[in-house]
Amino acid sequence: LARQMGRVVEVAARSIGVSRVGIWRLRAGGAALDCVCQYDSRHGLVEAGQSLDATRYPAYFAALSNNRALAASDAVNDPRTAELAAAYLLPMRITSLLDAPIWLDGDLAGVVCHEHIGTAREWRDEDVAFAGSMGDFAAMAMSQARCQRVEAAHERLERIIEATPDMVAIMAPDGHLIQMNPAGRRLLGLSAQADIGHCRSRDFLGAETTRLLETEIRPALLDAGHW
Repeated sequence: LARQMGRVVEVAARSIGVSRVGIWRLRAGGAALDCVCQYDSRHGLVEAGQSLDATRYPAYFAALSNNRALAASDAVNDPRTAELAAAYLLPMRITSLLDAPIWLDGDLAGVVCHEHIGTAREWRDEDVAFAGSMGDFAAMAMSQARCQRVEAAHERLERIIEATPDMVAIMAPDGHLIQMNPAGRRLLGLSAQADIGHCRSRDFLGAETTRLLETEIRPALLDAGHW
């Protein structure tokens, strides 16, 4: 993910001709934006680590949530970005901002921030469209990384289930078995190749446990997701 993000900010800075491009990720709960990757046209990839607190910059955060791209030619005085002036824009000598929100599954996940230094820049329609594309590329990279993390976690869980000495079974809502680990198959005298699709939980759980499963456990699972 870090390599992909680095490529996005470098391509964006070179293509649109701005001094600096950074990718900021929205912290869980939306409390802040954290800069995770930044490219400077003079120095290449530079160390990131700044954060923007949502409570200090409400207008800016609101603008990100309501726009495909936020184009501020006079960033210091634009009402959507002016609150950033004292703490960020002026110290960094930024005059113009072109920010593209990163949307992931319909939720704001971050922003690709194009920062112009020098005479205020009037953003063209093609600049705004390009920035939006950079936001899409960043979203795809984040989505791919998230899928890889989920797959890795799934593989770890599967290895744990396969190795545990206790029976672990996955059942459909009607009680039919979908999957059972080796320990469960050994307990029931089933080979590793035996088809378990025709088996139901009542075939091996016993009368009292079956009653509990059908009257208490399964309704709780379907209603609350856990028991």
